[in-house]
Amino acid sequence: MPLTEEDRNAAVRRALFVFAAGGGLQREPTLDDPAVAELARDLDSAERREALLAASEQLERLGDPDLAWRAYACGLLADALGEEENMSENRFDGELEEPGDPADQQDESEQNNGEPWAKTSSGDADEATSD
Repeated sequence: MPLTEEDRNAAVRRALFVFAAGGGLQREPTLDDPAVAELARDLDSAERREALLAASEQLERLGDPDLAWRAYACGLLADALGEEENMSENRFDGELEEPGDPADQQDESEQNNGEPWAKTSSGDADEATSD
């Protein structure tokens, strides 16, 4: 596809703004989504359409180059939304926890008597008393 990563990323960022303006980012883009249409228009060129159809027999068999181009744009947007979701899941709020911390694996159904120090790696409440 004759498309630089810089051009693709800029167009996808603009489409993400349009997508966000249309509702929550958790929804899936559709072929008729305004953000998909915007992205398709932004990246459209005869050379790119030809390259897309030449690269995919399945899209070529659709017999509708406009639909194939929107499907490509929809895929780009869906990929970007997936990357955004993964990035937000990897963010933390200032506290870094080591994976596999036994305290995190404690069964939530175990009683901790409402005390914050009661959750220990052994799962037993500390013997401390509050006076």
